Amino acid sequence: MSTTENGHHRETTLEERTWVIKFRTMGMSFKEISDELGWVSKDGAHKICRRWNSSARTQCNAK
Repeated sequence: MSTTENGHHRETTLEERTWVIKFRTMGMSFKEISDELGWVSKDGAHKICRRWNSSARTQCNAK
């Protein structure tokens, strides 16, 4: 999860969440997404996809 300059957690932007979803639908694992982006943890990427899947949007499942 992204943090502010003083170390507090902040909500990810729509653009940041979109990168996670895009990489996940390309078949990348949560670990690979974390390594590629650097600002999101493996668990953070999983939470973004879980929230995305629970909404009315397209499913975020790896192929």
